[in-house]
Amino acid sequence: MIFALAPILAAALVQQPPTGSPADGPRREIGFRCHVAEGPALRDCQVRDPAGVDPGNVEVVRKVLEHLPSCVLGQFKPGTDVDRPFVVYDSPAYFAELARMPAIITQPDWAERPDPQIISKVYPLAAAQSGLAGRAVIACDITAEGHPTNCQVQDETPPGHGFGAAALRAVAQFHLRPQTRDCVPTDTGRMIIPIVFGGR
Repeated sequence: MIFALAPILAAALVQQPPTGSPADGPRREIGFRCHVAEGPALRDCQVRDPAGVDPGNVEVVRKVLEHLPSCVLGQFKPGTDVDRPFVVYDSPAYFAELARMPAIITQPDWAERPDPQIISKVYPLAAAQSGLAGRAVIACDITAEGHPTNCQVQDETPPGHGFGAAALRAVAQFHLRPQTRDCVPTDTGRMIIPIVFGGR
């Protein structure tokens, strides 16, 4: 399991990230060893691999880890130690907002797993015909009904080939379960969704 502030759909647990583009800084995986206390809760988290991140920012991440709500730690056995990476994007703005986070928002479950055919249907035609691969990062609010809304393109690679607009059309068809804040359901939450278009 990877604790992440950069949402990765394949991850078992992803937290709500600070606003802004993942392109704001390089992706880092900070390694921690934490003791699992009753609750369960993570305590006495020690840095195993700072991944080149500034020590002050590593401390911000450590505090976040030790305030994770128990509902996302149910698979951990009290009295044991766990080694887990924590994914971040290394930029001053990212860590500044992370330090202000009042609560942890867990990733909503997919009510319906995204159909790969959705991506195929919205693939930019010229890019598909030339075998050009690409990706886009979309930021959306999630309604209480689990529908993405107020979606915006945060990043697209390569630019100018329609991958951002195509990803917006794909995300509009996704359906998720509502998010929770500190394990209590909340009407809305912000989510970053990466969409990958493979070459043909």
